[in-house]
Amino acid sequence: MDRCLKNDAYLVLLIPEPFSDQIYNLRMKYDPFLAKLPAEITVLGSSGTGQIKSGQNIQKIIEAVDDKITKIKAFEFNFKKMSKFPGSKIFYLEPEQRDSFDNIHTLLKSTSIEVKPIPYPYNPHCSIHSTSDLDSENKEILIEMICKDKIKIDKLALIEFDFPPFELNILKVWELTC
Repeated sequence: MDRCLKNDAYLVLLIPEPFSDQIYNLRMKYDPFLAKLPAEITVLGSSGTGQIKSGQNIQKIIEAVDDKITKIKAFEFNFKKMSKFPGSKIFYLEPEQRDSFDNIHTLLKSTSIEVKPIPYPYNPHCSIHSTSDLDSENKEILIEMICKDKIKIDKLALIEFDFPPFELNILKVWELTC
């Protein structure tokens, strides 16, 4: 794949079915735009680091991840609660066990992949609402029942995303070993 990113990109851990279906349903209820995105937790391109800069050679990004992928193992976690980033309109599901997410973020941040600067520390999350104003006094979203079952993460993906118009390209998916 000898082309450059047209848009900013992200490295994400994909959340499998049936959990992805539950996330889709929550997003449809609170933010249908987000329902167009895969159910995921970003490990490079959200908090901690900004998006992966457009213009980079996709093959070089893939090779940078390939060099680290054997250090990224499949793991399990569960969501503990719905939270909201202070001073924002972003509501998200928060993982109870965050060590694996933190370790993967740190590992990928150490590659040659160029990212935009961002002032926020890394906070693993699965966004449920972010594109419209939701009355901050509306506590309904914060008490949504979330599945407490263990979720096995075994896929990392490189996605390129542009809005508007809505364009999402999954450029590469890596299978994580146990």
